Parts: sequence; C-alpha cells; structure tokens
Amino acid sequence: MSLCQVCQDIDFAAFTAHAQRASVGRPHHIHIPSEGFPTGHDLFYVDVKHCKRMECNKDPSIFIPHHKTVDALKSSARNCPLCELIAVSFEATLHEMRLANETGFGYTLPDSECEFYICRRMLADGLQIVGRVPPDSPELKGESKIQYPGTRYDLIAGIGFCVSDDDILADFITGRTVPPSPVSSHVVERMKTWLASLSPQSRPLGKADTKLPSRLLAISSDGHEVALQDPREGTMGKYVALSHCWGSSQPLTLTRMTAQHLRAGVKRDTLSQTIQDAIWLVHELGYRFLWVDTLCIFQDDAQDWAKESARMTEVYGGATLTIAADRAASCDEGFLSDRPLRKLVPVPIKIGGPVDAFSWKPSL
Repeated sequence: MSLCQVCQDIDFAAFTAHAQRASVGRPHHIHIPSEGFPTGHDLFYVDVKHCKRMECNKDPSIFIPHHKTVDALKSSARNCPLCELIAVSFEATLHEMRLANETGFGYTLPDSECEFYICRRMLADGLQIVGRVPPDSPELKGESKIQYPGTRYDLIAGIGFCVSDDDILADFITGRTVPPSPVSSHVVERMKTWLASLSPQSRPLGKADTKLPSRLLAISSDGHEVALQDPREGTMGKYVALSHCWGSSQPLTLTRMTAQHLRAGVKRDTLSQTIQDAIWLVHELGYRFLWVDTLCIFQDDAQDWAKESARMTEVYGGATLTIAADRAASCDEGFLSDRPLRKLVPVPIKIGGPVDAFSWKPSL
C-alpha cells in the first residue's frame, strides 16, 4: 500500500533530529507532553501555553494539519499504512481513557469530533500526532471533570524513524531497526559498544572498580554454572546487578539450608528463567559476577535481610550495569524471549532513501 496524499505531502526530513539541530524549517518542536490523569495510564497531553515560541491558537504552524476528522483518518487507514499506524494508536489512547473513566475520571472521549495535527519529537527522529477536540464541539457539552481548553491537545501517537546500520542514512537517522531476538550476536555487540563508550566520569563513583557486595554469584568460564561467593570486605571489582519481579515463588533462594549447595555450584538451568537469562547476558558481556537479591541475601534470616537490604542503594549504585528485567511479571517468565514484531512503514526522505516508521504505542 502507498501513502495517502495527506501523508505524501509531509516533508519527513524536517522531522529528524538532524533537522532540529540545524534549525531547518518547520514544524517547531514542542515541550515533552505532560502526563495525564490518572498517572500510569499512558495518557499524555500537550499544553501549548508552555511552548517557547507562541501559542498554537495564535499560530497554527507549530502543528502541521493532518486529517480533519476521525472518520477521515479511519477511511484513509484502510489504504495508507502510516494512517493505519496512527489509527491503531488512536484506538489504544481511547482505550486508556475508558480505563481511566472507569476509575472515576471524566475524560471526554474524542471518538468522533477530533482534529489531528503533526509536530516534532523533541531532539529525536520521528513525529508526534496530537488530537484536538474543537472548543465548540458537541462532545464537550455537559459536565466533565477534565475539560479541553482551546490550548490542550491529547498525544495520540508517537511515530519513530529507524534504519539499519549499513543504510545510506545511518549517519543522519539515529534510530535503528530492532532485531526480533534480543539474544542475537548483533544485539550483544551493540551493548558491548555502549559499555565501552562510557567515560570514567559516567561510571559509579567515577571509578572503573567499586566495592563488591557481601555476596555474589560467580559465573563459570562456560556460563553454564554459578557459585555463591563471599568476597572479603573492601574487595574492589566489577559486577552486574539484577532488578526483577519475583512473582509468587522462586525455584531456589539463599537460605541456611541451601547456602552450602549454592557455594558448591549449581547449574544455570536449575534456576528461574529470569536469573538464567541474566547469567547468560552477564557472561556474554564479559563479566564474571552477578548480584541477585534472592540468591545473595539470606531469605530466612531477618538480621541478614535487614543488614543487606539497607545496603541496596550502595549495591545497585556500585554495579557496572544493572539489568532491569521489567518485561517479566514473575521470575519464571524471563526477559530474553523474542520481541513482538513491529509494523514498519517505509516513508520517503528526500535527502537519501526511505526510512522505516513505527508506532511507539502498541496495538490493543
């Protein structure tokens, strides 16, 4: 499918971070949207009163007009892949508003009367789609806890740009195509590059090595086994920390009964999937030590728990790298399974060739 005429008329090169840094043309960027109510519902809005230049109501050029109505957007989405991305994100936003209303909030849903506009993402490649319900719209009549003043626009969609490393536009577009597998060699090598690029000042406490925690898991040379170790007080070195959601149970934890077993060494595949994934990643990145609360703090010793938990800020702060496994709701899920495939839509960039556009907001 080809882009509709409205999308074909967009100068996508003007929506790159490079163009913003060079102050090339319009549209202007806007401030990062404020979070809506209630927090945590993935609802954001743009209050253009806080724009640096002028209010949108006085100068519409801050926003580039897109489709004028919801029906026009949905109609175009049947044949235009970019409009389809926007329409899917719009439906997801409406879903979040309905969830908010179920908890007592009074969002007026812009599900029929809504005008769509495009603006830049601040210092990033891609664009933002905002929706505005006209002040005189019938949808705004009646009581509502949250009103739509003329200067408020709801963030409907975020569209990013990405290219492959060997693309002709790789020096111009910062976003990269994300491979489906997070365990591919390409991903690991990129992480190594990021870690190597860190300056000494960006490392914890400004040092390459930091004080090691009371206990650590030492990973074997082949990465298939770990053993609990107790570094001497004041020993310096590098280690990786894991932050994860336990869930309802843990296959193995550190207790007075399991301590000897853990110190003797256990196979990686006997541990929970999240910890298995962390061990694999730490080994691939070239580090030897991993700190995990469930296996480095005695779970049946209140005194040890009080002592070690009080040091967690120091432990996480001193880690060379902290793995935040927020993808897993429990330790059994792991965090290195294949990613959901993103729908990529080629859009034209006049300075080179097409780039792939994708939506930040997933489909329902």
